[in-house]
Amino acid sequence: MRALRRLFTRLRNIATGFRGDDRLREEMEQHFALQTDENMRAGMSPTEARRQARLKLGGAESIREDYHAEEGLPLIENLMHDARFTLRILRKSPGFTLAAVFTLALGIGACTAIFSAVNPIFFEPLPYPHASRILTIWNTFKGERSRLAFGNWRELAERNHSFEALSACEPWQPVLVGGAEPVRLNGQRVSATYLRVLGVEPWLGRDFLPAEDRYHGPAVAILSYRLWQQKLGGDRGIIGAVITLDGDRYTVIGVMPAGFENVLSSQADVWTLLDYDVQALATDFESGEWGNHLYMVGRVRPGMSHEAAAQDLETIAANPITQFPHWARPAGASLALCWARA
Repeated sequence: MRALRRLFTRLRNIATGFRGDDRLREEMEQHFALQTDENMRAGMSPTEARRQARLKLGGAESIREDYHAEEGLPLIENLMHDARFTLRILRKSPGFTLAAVFTLALGIGACTAIFSAVNPIFFEPLPYPHASRILTIWNTFKGERSRLAFGNWRELAERNHSFEALSACEPWQPVLVGGAEPVRLNGQRVSATYLRVLGVEPWLGRDFLPAEDRYHGPAVAILSYRLWQQKLGGDRGIIGAVITLDGDRYTVIGVMPAGFENVLSSQADVWTLLDYDVQALATDFESGEWGNHLYMVGRVRPGMSHEAAAQDLETIAANPITQFPHWARPAGASLALCWARA
């Protein structure tokens, strides 16, 4: 209780601007006069008596500073003084003020945007069942990460013993036509295992089927809840309906839940299947099937450690087999297992 009263007194002194300074000054003058009189009674001249009194009592300014330190909160006072000084300088230089404010706003906005992007990836738990088992996979060479090729994904998906599902995906920005005006969408082309890796299912309709995941297979699409509501009227009869994306007709087979968070591409509103030719893997090493432009994500089997999964992939990368004769990566590169989000 005593400490709280002391804190209140200090805050009051700051708020009132130390109105006790007059009382302090009076007390200092009284002490100075008494000390001077005592020195004069000891035989000193008036001038010497005052000098000795001043030396003994100390300078008025140092006493005042000690009093403020004892009765106030120096840190807060200094911050207030600095703030007032800064405001005076900014008022005198309006051009500099505008430039400083703009720079600060730009910096704060950029930091906020960056944090908003990385926060759901690196800091918050993944919004999926058993999220700790979901990992991203990269190709690495001399410490630099790179995406993987369709051929890499096919080999890893067939040869690994650590993942219950592996999926490849790439960005896709189709144009939706059929409404009042064309709309550019953000989306993804994915393998049929994508939602299985994440551990989620469409809220309406169904997931992709393995049989559909082939070269020139059925043109099917899954929509986000947002796209379904905002651009397609929210009609539950959308399942089986046909929409036009980039001039091609796609049959809608599913709608994702309203709360679905697609961490690997947060703005995605539509998903369709990859369209790569497996036959080209062994015949055309310059084809798109060997271009390093795919992201890969996997769900580790229950009970399998991340270290064991990484070693499994390293072993595959270091030991090619005749069924997969080509790795579109520099010699000596190795696969790295990376957290999608801690």
